[in-house]
Amino acid sequence: MGIPAVLVLTVLNFNVEPGPADDVLHRWAAQAHVDFGAYGEDLHGLKLVGVHGKMDARAALRTLLAGTHLTYYVDGDWTVDGDARPPYFLIYQIPPCDPNSRDPPVPPCTPQ
Repeated sequence: MGIPAVLVLTVLNFNVEPGPADDVLHRWAAQAHVDFGAYGEDLHGLKLVGVHGKMDARAALRTLLAGTHLTYYVDGDWTVDGDARPPYFLIYQIPPCDPNSRDPPVPPCTPQ
């Protein structure tokens, strides 16, 4: 049976030390009981701060990604071939802003 999407909002005790992004995100995902994916080039050479204390998975991830060019999208419970899967976080690079656009950027963009 999969982990309910409500787990994303369950308060957990995180103890993730700072380090290379890939290592830090794997430790965060293990402690949050979620899956994640990211493009290697988005994480290459990036160092993330750690996160310690009681919070939900999203708050912990926001802390880890603060000050970086990364954001995330979360997909709740999903199934593959009838097998339930835990919530899945896709971590990706924030796109650059279009200086000619009059519409607000979705998702938020980074100034060029």
